[in-house]
Formats: sequence, C-alpha cells, structure tokens
Amino acid sequence: MSQQEKGKNIFQQAMDAVSNRDEKAAIEAAMKRAEELEQKAAQTTQKLAEAEQRAMQTAQKLAETERKVSQLTTDLTKAQSELATTRSELTTTRSDLATAKSAVIATEQRMTAINIELQKYVSADQAKKIAEASAAAARSQIIAEHTLKADETLSHLSLKYYGSAYEPYWRVIYEANKELIGDNPGRVRPGMVIKIPVLPEELKKK
Repeated sequence: MSQQEKGKNIFQQAMDAVSNRDEKAAIEAAMKRAEELEQKAAQTTQKLAEAEQRAMQTAQKLAETERKVSQLTTDLTKAQSELATTRSELTTTRSDLATAKSAVIATEQRMTAINIELQKYVSADQAKKIAEASAAAARSQIIAEHTLKADETLSHLSLKYYGSAYEPYWRVIYEANKELIGDNPGRVRPGMVIKIPVLPEELKKK
C-alpha cells in the first residue's frame, strides 16, 4: 500500500469517526490539501530526478570538452615545436643558399678570368679553325684511346695528353670524336671511348 493510499485510509477513518458536518468538511479540506501536497512532492521529486540527469549529462559533456581541450593543447604544442623546427631548417637553407650563391659568383668570376686569359692566346674562332683544319689528319693518327670516367671532360683529356686544358687543345680531341660526341662538346658521358689524336704542329709550337 502506497503512502498516498495510507493517507486516504486515515482520512476516511476520521470521516467515519465523526458525524459533525463541519468536522467532515475540515477533514475533506485537509484530505484535499494533503493530496495537493503529495502531487507537488511527486512533481518536485520528478523535477529533481530530471535535474540530476541533466547535471550528469552536463558533467559528461564537461569531461569530454576537457578531454578535447587537452588534445588540442597537445596538438598545439606539437605544431609549435614543428614550426620552430621548420623555421630553423629554413634559416639553415637560406644560409646554405647564400653560400651556394657566393660560390656561383666566385666560379663565374674565375671563369671570366680564365676566358680573358684564353683570349690572350687565341680567339675561340681561331681555335676552331685550327682544330678543324687539322681534324682530318688527326683522325688517322691516334696516339691513345681513353675511356671516360665520371666527371672527366675533354679539358681533362687535353691536359693529360697535351699538357694544356685550353680550348685549342681540347677542340682537337673533340673534332676527332665529333661523330661520337655530337654537336655539343660539353655532352660527354662516362664510358665513352675517346680517341686521342696526334697534336698538330701548330699547337706544338705554342
């Protein structure tokens, strides 16, 4: 039996025990008031349960938010560390680039100086004419065959076999191997077998 039913029984017993109209009216009013209070109590209990449920849901959301904030903080720290590393690498790269540019400038300056020095001996056009004039005879007079190694150029070969890396000398080798090398004397590859012709008399005198 519920508490409300017990209350009703008590009031009913009181009603049965009295015969006065006023007393019965008072009992009925008290009974009505008790029912109203019980309803309010039930409603309050329901609201309290709902409030507790909402509080629990809010606590869960708060915990999830705190977890996300913690993860975001970790990600932010990692991103900041990666950014610092990238900035450091960028600084190093810029420094390396500056060094490389300086090296290029220095190389260009050296090449300019070499070209100026070469012009003192013979112009490029004269060198070509000398080499072409002696190419036919040079092709039939081979003093050696050289297999190119990595990083070797015609200048290396002319220095090795003729004692000079200047253009008149390496062009003699180029003209003797033009069919193998092609139109660009700078496009030689490791593994090419280069014929070394006899040095023309015109260059032996220089």
